[in-house]
Amino acid sequence: MKRTFFLGLLIGILATVSVVCIPNTVNSDQEFKWNNLNRDYGTLKGVRFQNDAVLTYLAQPKDYSTGPKIQLTEGNKSQIFLEDDYVYINAAYPSTENAQIAIISNACGGNICSWTPTYMVIPEQKTLKKYLIGNYSIDFDAKFGKKGLISARADNVVLGEDEFGTNIRGSIEYVTDTGFVVPEMKNYYKSLIGKYTFNYLDDKDARKSLANLLGPDKFRELRSNLSVSVPSQLINYRFLAFTGCMAHNCVNSYGAVIIDTTNDEVWWVKVDDRKYTRGSNANIPKDKISTYRNIFEKVNLMDDSLLSLSNDGNIAIKSRR
Repeated sequence: MKRTFFLGLLIGILATVSVVCIPNTVNSDQEFKWNNLNRDYGTLKGVRFQNDAVLTYLAQPKDYSTGPKIQLTEGNKSQIFLEDDYVYINAAYPSTENAQIAIISNACGGNICSWTPTYMVIPEQKTLKKYLIGNYSIDFDAKFGKKGLISARADNVVLGEDEFGTNIRGSIEYVTDTGFVVPEMKNYYKSLIGKYTFNYLDDKDARKSLANLLGPDKFRELRSNLSVSVPSQLINYRFLAFTGCMAHNCVNSYGAVIIDTTNDEVWWVKVDDRKYTRGSNANIPKDKISTYRNIFEKVNLMDDSLLSLSNDGNIAIKSRR
């Protein structure tokens, strides 16, 4: 009787231990944290990734003819992955021989640095892809599971400038195969990053604010002026700009649409024979005009003119000359 009792007790204990251990086996998520102020530059000479692609640091030649380079090797093929006067492989995780991620930056390494392009590099199929994270003094956090990268986020990133020229800082997060955006970006805009204007105009959710603002007739007229387009432009991780021109009449007829992807505010401009019409559903406070002007002046139009913002908050176009 006692023997049966103790045998049953032992089985119960083993079952309990097994249940407790299962979560530790299944939950294999790992976290990689990095800050570019807490390490020395240029510490890594090479990194081999899990897909066998290799990054190698090539030091600056003695004749100073070119700057340092980062070389990518895939099988028997090699090419320059990144080149600048100051470029470094800063970190690799979980190791330099079996990496899931690496951090590369272009930096002078001194206190006067104000812009330090920093990239996240991850394996994608047989090659490597780099995505711009941000600039100097960012805090980076990535999580990995059994199938690779789950999420990536950076804090303290410069998202633009305020009316006094002071940096506006905030957070961005990684969208798979796309890059980094502000967390508040609406999902239907994420799939349009890098896509063409007609992709936006065909998307019923994304185009809704513009369609409601213009109405059917004016929407079709603007669409005609945007029929020849280029990939969209993401500005400050938040604003999407779509530009284009009229087929067979690019010089005289063109236009642009700029969207705040966090709240569906939209601005549009249509140019015909140097005369333009414009509109918006946004109401920009006067103390924010210069902040938004900095955004609009980054939009690349199809001709040699410059897209800007007037003092009353409306789109303006002026010559670059």
